[in-house]
Amino acid sequence: MQRIVSIPLAICVFLLYNILLFRWQRGHPETFRWGEKSPSTELNSNPAVNLEKPDLLQDTQNATLGFERVFAVGFGDRTDKRDAMAMAASFVRMDLDWAGERLDSTPGKHRGRPDRRGSWFAHTNVLQQIVDQKVHSALILEDDADWDITLKAQLLEFARGSRAIQSAKQAQRGRNLRPVLSSPYGDDWDMLWVGPCGITARGEQPFYAIPNDPTVPPVSRRTEYEHPAFADEEGMEQTRFFFASTGGVCTTGYAVTYEGARKILAQLSMMPSNQPVDVAYSALCGSSNDYFRCVASYPPLIGIWLQKGSSDLNSDISDSGSPPHEAYSSGIVYSTRVNAQRLAAGKQTCLAQWEDAKPSEIDSATFTSPRGHLVQMERPETKIKPSHSIASNSADAYFIRQAP
Repeated sequence: MQRIVSIPLAICVFLLYNILLFRWQRGHPETFRWGEKSPSTELNSNPAVNLEKPDLLQDTQNATLGFERVFAVGFGDRTDKRDAMAMAASFVRMDLDWAGERLDSTPGKHRGRPDRRGSWFAHTNVLQQIVDQKVHSALILEDDADWDITLKAQLLEFARGSRAIQSAKQAQRGRNLRPVLSSPYGDDWDMLWVGPCGITARGEQPFYAIPNDPTVPPVSRRTEYEHPAFADEEGMEQTRFFFASTGGVCTTGYAVTYEGARKILAQLSMMPSNQPVDVAYSALCGSSNDYFRCVASYPPLIGIWLQKGSSDLNSDISDSGSPPHEAYSSGIVYSTRVNAQRLAAGKQTCLAQWEDAKPSEIDSATFTSPRGHLVQMERPETKIKPSHSIASNSADAYFIRQAP
């Protein structure tokens, strides 16, 4: 008899406990999130991106250009490059985090010249830092990078274009792109290749075209190894294009997400360290099934600065043997570095590098990038320079190949 009475009593106690637990749980939802990651394994909340705003485009105008971090990579021995980089960043109010390598600090067991190994490890180390610190997104700039004084205005339109491309690609597949929550550049990308010296595009895809862009260099001044051929056609010479890329050359400037950095490190772990890192990047961008999603700009938004004198002063990984030259920036019309003394003197405007660039002078405080729009390009051809030299400002002969 006692056992019969205790069973209903136990059931009542159990039900009462669950009712009280349910009510307490509703008042403390943060305590019961079954199956979620612990805070230590989640991505950092991004101080550079305001997640409360429904539209994050204006975050492109902050000190980290809408990314969580901006890293500068290079050899710690090259203090001249570090000084020049810090100066150029100050003129566009950009905050840099340095991730340097010393030529004598790279592991000797890895094959290849010490300088090439140093370049490899400079990039892999910053990618490891992004993964270790769970950085949501980061822009990576090499220490000879240069940019237009209107960079922030350019990036505002690049963010619009990147979003439009991602949305159009999802629509083609019958899927709606989820609302942007974490980045002004959209959430459906692994890498933004904004500083290539050669880039290829996927066939039959929407391109984001910005016509009449004064920051686009004249065709005769472009030095990129390869690029979409239609960009040089009559009527398009002053148009900038953003698009999904199948690969590229050079790592002067690019952005990665946390997931993108992990995918790159996985790819690099299977390659010998005597190969340039951009070989891995290009292979990933060319992968199928959207495993690695790349968005690129042509012409590039980030160029290469070449200081006055021998070309060997500019590269830490090769000796070109080229004759001395004047200081200039590859592919940047209103170069921040070319105009450095002018900006340091308090001038409000910057001058174009070339006489055939119009207008000859620009004020970054009042400049607004022209608005772009989506266009459809079917099977864009790629124009390739057979004898590429980044230190050459002349237009060489090209040959054409079809996009895949």
